[in-house]
Amino acid sequence: MHRRFLGLIGCVAVAACSGTSSGSGSKEDAASDAADAVDSSDSTGATDSDDSADAADSTDSTDSADSADATDSSDGGLYADPIDAPACQISKPLGAICNPYPTCQSGCPEGYQCAVATSETGQAMRCIRFGTVAVGGACDGLTGPYCKDASCLDGQCRHSCIDDSLCEKFGSSCKPLPTLPGKPSFCGKAQAKCDPTAGATGCEGGTACVLLDDGTSDCRAVGAAAQGEACEEPEDCSAGLSCHDGDLGLTCGQVAHFVVENNEVKTTPACPENSQPKIVTDDLAVCVSLAPLVPCDIFTQDCEDLTKGCYPHINKDFVFLGTFCDPAGAAAPGGGCEYINECVKSTFCIGDGSGAANCLRACDPDDAENKLCQTGAAATCEELGVGIGYCVE
Repeated sequence: MHRRFLGLIGCVAVAACSGTSSGSGSKEDAASDAADAVDSSDSTGATDSDDSADAADSTDSTDSADSADATDSSDGGLYADPIDAPACQISKPLGAICNPYPTCQSGCPEGYQCAVATSETGQAMRCIRFGTVAVGGACDGLTGPYCKDASCLDGQCRHSCIDDSLCEKFGSSCKPLPTLPGKPSFCGKAQAKCDPTAGATGCEGGTACVLLDDGTSDCRAVGAAAQGEACEEPEDCSAGLSCHDGDLGLTCGQVAHFVVENNEVKTTPACPENSQPKIVTDDLAVCVSLAPLVPCDIFTQDCEDLTKGCYPHINKDFVFLGTFCDPAGAAAPGGGCEYINECVKSTFCIGDGSGAANCLRACDPDDAENKLCQTGAAATCEELGVGIGYCVE
């Protein structure tokens, strides 16, 4: 993890004067996976309209009156013969024989809907019989019960969608389904509206309110992992906590409401010791765990872990905290930077007061020869007032 610099020249500190996190804060890797837009060029897994899953029920050959469907009425999971969907402003998904999107004619015969059909060999967009289960209800796309005006996904009837407007009434958002060609969009699984900071309050059946990876919440069965303990999914953590990435990797952290005051993130309740707030939604943060700080000598670079370098730490009030081991960066002296340990060992990121920052070599103000500076005694070692300086070559 990278440690944010907190402005230097003009601030007499090693941190960006407008920084919102403390000197021991960490740069978080981008974690949000953007929703995959419908990719009409994605032909992977495109289905064939002659797929055996669409075949008529050969055992029912006497039903000549139903020319669109050779299956009997008990076979709710069998599919109608293809009827190409009429043109619509929103194109049908790649490989689909019909159009599932609201406001579009599906192209399916009467009594059928355009939905995700599940067979022994997989899933595809097909014309399938209307079932009886309403949106949000439990279903089984292979054996029934089947959905009415919806697709059976992850055991729940979910509506196809264009944007969030339709899904909001079901307590979810509109998301692409990447496992199908064309990535058609459906409302996410219906979720309970609850407060992740309240834990089990407001949830029933022994469940607790969980803050999920996409920023939504739901009442779910939760685990027992405590603050700072390893996890893989939000549900692994005990009530009131969620699983997020911090200095120590994926760990459980307290969920809290937050406000920003004077460039500082303040949470309610306050984050536990050895953690800091990681903003995950417009009003919620998770208190992610920080790695223990290991003191070091910035001049000798004596960190036992050779992948780490020794860097100065400054808190939000520009008070020098000491020098500690952090993962070493790769930015060379003179290079631009944003984080204090984005620079190679023996250098650190220093701002010039205007918003720009560069990696400069650390030096000892008490060394008249400036041996740590590239040009030696010809350089100036500008002291920061904490027994550490930076080279002005």
